[in-house]
Amino acid sequence: MRLSRYRVKAIGGAIAAAVLVLLLIVMLPAMNGGKEADQMNEKPLFEERQLFEPGEGGYPVFRIPGIVATGKGTLVAYAEARSTTSDWAKMDLVMKRSEDGGQTWGALQVLVRNAPSESTTYNNPYMIAEKGRNVVHFLYCKNYHEVFYMKSENGGKDWTEPVNLTDSTIAKFRAEGQQPRPYQWKVVAAGPGHGIELRNGRLLAPVWLANGPTDRNHGPSVVTTIYSDDKGATWKTGEILYDSAQVKSPGEPTAVELQDGSVMMNIRSGLKMRSVSVSPDGISRWTPMKPDEVLVDPSNFAGIARYSFREENGHNRILFTNANDAAHRRNITLRMSEDDGKTWTYSRVVQPGQGAYSDVNVAPDKTIHLLYEQGVGIKAVRLNAAWLMSGEELENLSFDTGELTPSFRSGVHEFTLDVREELTSITVTPKLPAHSGALVKINGQMLSAGGDLKVSLQSGAETKLRLTVESPKGEVRSEYNVTVRKSLPKGTMVGYWNFDQVGEDGKVTDQGEMHNDGTAKGVTAVPGKAGGALQFGGGYVDIADGKGFAFGTGDFTAALWAKADRLDEFMTLLWYGDVGATANGWYVRTQEHDKLFFRTGGGTGETLMGTSKAVLTPGKWTHIAAEKKGNVMKLYIDGQEVQTKVTTLNFDVNGKSNALRIGKPKTGETRYWAGAIDEVRLYNYALSDAEIKQLYESAKGTGQ
Repeated sequence: MRLSRYRVKAIGGAIAAAVLVLLLIVMLPAMNGGKEADQMNEKPLFEERQLFEPGEGGYPVFRIPGIVATGKGTLVAYAEARSTTSDWAKMDLVMKRSEDGGQTWGALQVLVRNAPSESTTYNNPYMIAEKGRNVVHFLYCKNYHEVFYMKSENGGKDWTEPVNLTDSTIAKFRAEGQQPRPYQWKVVAAGPGHGIELRNGRLLAPVWLANGPTDRNHGPSVVTTIYSDDKGATWKTGEILYDSAQVKSPGEPTAVELQDGSVMMNIRSGLKMRSVSVSPDGISRWTPMKPDEVLVDPSNFAGIARYSFREENGHNRILFTNANDAAHRRNITLRMSEDDGKTWTYSRVVQPGQGAYSDVNVAPDKTIHLLYEQGVGIKAVRLNAAWLMSGEELENLSFDTGELTPSFRSGVHEFTLDVREELTSITVTPKLPAHSGALVKINGQMLSAGGDLKVSLQSGAETKLRLTVESPKGEVRSEYNVTVRKSLPKGTMVGYWNFDQVGEDGKVTDQGEMHNDGTAKGVTAVPGKAGGALQFGGGYVDIADGKGFAFGTGDFTAALWAKADRLDEFMTLLWYGDVGATANGWYVRTQEHDKLFFRTGGGTGETLMGTSKAVLTPGKWTHIAAEKKGNVMKLYIDGQEVQTKVTTLNFDVNGKSNALRIGKPKTGETRYWAGAIDEVRLYNYALSDAEIKQLYESAKGTGQ
């Protein structure tokens, strides 16, 4: 744009000058924002890769990701490299560098390494990149008790020797004079994520401190900052944020500079949403923490970053990423605010499935770089604002059944859905970004906003689904094709024991097609919920070497009716597989007396989920179902889902002992079920909500 195209009428020197100034103010965003305007008009960019692969470098687990971009464009991504999933595992700290904007990444480098004889937890790697130079500042912790500092002048190629900041800086949080009052911390941790350099040059690093019963407890906790006004030569403590009326035991903070130069801290809490506080300088006079009800969170770490200040291009923009789910670590979502986090104008799902900690940062060319945990590895996403602001692509596509290949992710438009051979219909649920004004059609049929569609399947042939995202005028903006194949074996009930009759030899007949008969020991026949039942009080039913019991990493459902005489702290209903903390197998039992728990495990670990509230009452028949579908575990009570857990790992539950025991653990003489059990069913697939409700309804009005 050339000034010569605009003529300002000479009406006096002062007025002309004022008009010229006004013209420059109007033009400045366009002149400075031309590059951004081009970016808004460019093709949306979304590229994803596995950046830290489990097993890489001999490390089975990578967690706690962070990423920075230097003023010269160098990217540094970093993480904990763990020996196990434990927060107190032996850990090294590792990084990777990119000098081409994240298109390629260098080899894994170890920043902080355990000595051969050492078993130290080096935790919470945390970096700050300077805006105008290729300088990176690095903070990290040792055993959650000490904090160290290193510096690189060449974008992470070389690092200074570590300096211990514990006595010189961190200990001062305990000392008299600390504002608003000292805190006798036992645990300290940086971030995680990344710190920031303010426009005035201050380096700012949010940290959290804990003072629990021992030096291994991460709560109760407080949040605060440490800062440097001399480019890392010395570090000082900021004021501590203690509990507010609404927010208790805050932790894992991250920070961003606001348009007016103040600093907003975004904080993890136990409220199932993020909490925020603002300081005029990042170190003092913090406002009382308050929850942000829009930023739903499962008590997880989240990342925040400045995309642009208004003086750069006319836009005041902040990015925020987290697992956008109140209960589960899944649904990694990237948001953009244009008013310093008061509202979030744009929002898109990066990963609809399992995902935990995430961090985001912005390169000088305005490319956005996001890291997130999935399983025990870390993925990297390279994207742009055009992708985030677009409302013309699906952000999720889900089905009520089947296996989708590949799993849904942005940029993929061709899919195959494999379903069980006996199915006659499926339900399709497409999802658009919240800010989208587009419409979705499936095979030409328009869906209501946020709706789904039940689709009939062709018998003996593939069914083709064409999903289109269209403008209100009917212009096709994006298209997705799904081929549905009836390629999976018929879902089977692999066991059904109604306990109506027990043979003189203790034989319990399987009423299903697999003939997995069992043997009862120490139980008695009693009236049941439907027909007869068995009374347990130390006895059990064993189904040895059951056909169809080896579910592996696949789906399954277990269901039964139960009536407790009393509720001990632990009472076992079903136990399949082996015995031990990481044994292959699964079980369903009471825990904490009246709560229900479901466990799966397989060699390297286990997942134990349980209801948060009481669900069982002595003397009352209750229908119970436990279901595993992919990496989602569910519990149902009386036909209604009461608890869901998204698991990090999907274990192979096949035990060396391919046997199911009903009413008692496979080891010891305690923790047995005290009461009656009836109508035990086991399926080699995940039943739908409707099918589980039908099981409950079929016997709801019978029995006692």
